[in-house]
Amino acid sequence: MASNLTNYLIGKLFDTLRDRLVQIPQPWRWILDLSCFAMGVFCALLATTVHDTAPRISISIGAAFFLLLALMVLISNVVIGRNQRRLRRTAESEAREKQLLAEGKLLPIPPLPTEPPQGVSPEELAQVEATATQLREIPWGDQIEYPADQAPSIFESALAEVNAASGDWAKLQRLAQVFAGLPRPLCHVGAAEVMFRLSYLRGTTYAPVGLRQGLRFATRAQLHTPLQPDALIAQLKLLVACREPYWQELATKTLTMIRQVAPDHPRLPLAEMFYHSIRGEYEEALVCADRALRTATSPVEAASILSSKASLLMSLDRYADAVLSFQNASSLNPDDPWIWHNASIALTHLGRYHEALQCCERALSIMDFGAARAQHEKIMESLAQQLGGGAS
Repeated sequence: MASNLTNYLIGKLFDTLRDRLVQIPQPWRWILDLSCFAMGVFCALLATTVHDTAPRISISIGAAFFLLLALMVLISNVVIGRNQRRLRRTAESEAREKQLLAEGKLLPIPPLPTEPPQGVSPEELAQVEATATQLREIPWGDQIEYPADQAPSIFESALAEVNAASGDWAKLQRLAQVFAGLPRPLCHVGAAEVMFRLSYLRGTTYAPVGLRQGLRFATRAQLHTPLQPDALIAQLKLLVACREPYWQELATKTLTMIRQVAPDHPRLPLAEMFYHSIRGEYEEALVCADRALRTATSPVEAASILSSKASLLMSLDRYADAVLSFQNASSLNPDDPWIWHNASIALTHLGRYHEALQCCERALSIMDFGAARAQHEKIMESLAQQLGGGAS
């Protein structure tokens, strides 16, 4: 009880002292700190020359008081300086943002939709929001860990892993730390890409609260380097993933900006494929998928694009073509459970239940997940009905 009261009183004293010091110009704050320290040292030295016990104790207490006061002033000065620098950076960032918005080199961050996506629970949104908070607290680009000449290649390598990873924070946390060690603006582009993956829920549904945090990261990258192509690519995906009309309008504007500043960007076809697929423009998305395949840099990336292409074919009810695309994808990346799972869905639509069952069981052998278990039950029911119909 007494210790809690002491801590409370010290905290109140510190807060009061800090509030008073804020009103004093910086040079005078440091002069005050040095004066308190000098008085403390003087009293401590004086106490060594006094032989009477009572005066020596009084002088020692005075020395302790001045040294403690000097320490508190020092801590307050550091805290005040840090806060003032943060406020100055924030003001400069806001001024630069207004300037770029006025020049048309930056788009505004849209507000969150008034209603959550259909079928998304508050718990799911809260989980994504908690992850967004974790990412926001990472000191992006404050501690550079990679040489400037190696940063682009490290960024591309980490980004390829992000694109091939599922939206699992445990798996993406290592990649987030890699991006955090890169210089600006690459660190913020990486943060936006990670947040995009972590915003994914199911099907074509994303959590807007996560997408909006990703847009903040993309904006910070563009405040550092206006019209930065990688940031615009991330921004396009983040905007189009939300079905709100204003978000879609900004996505279209972003696509126009990319085509103006980086029409040959290697990741543009993939981003365009996502843009068209979300909007239900599947034929256009297929054209972009074929373009993206020509720029794939690894078997894993090519498998991911082939899998996306197969999903587009399924949306057009071209299940036989989708199966062939899934087969090609699985040959390039046989350890991806989602390729096998989606292939089983396509085969089920074709009535090829035994092949569908094999693909589904292959998916479950790699990773046990609910969607595959549900698909397994569906296939078993279809097989039972088929056998029952044959028996009758």
